[in-house]
Amino acid sequence: MEKAGELIVYEPSRTITEGVGEFIEWYQANREWYEPLVRES
Repeated sequence: MEKAGELIVYEPSRTITEGVGEFIEWYQANREWYEPLVRES
């Protein structure tokens, strides 16, 4: 991971736990329009 980090100069802005929590909140707020979109794809 260190080499990849050096090559692309990437530093995450949040932890995986924070990111998953944010996604869950977003999903709950947008579920009504998001689920039909995913089912039809």
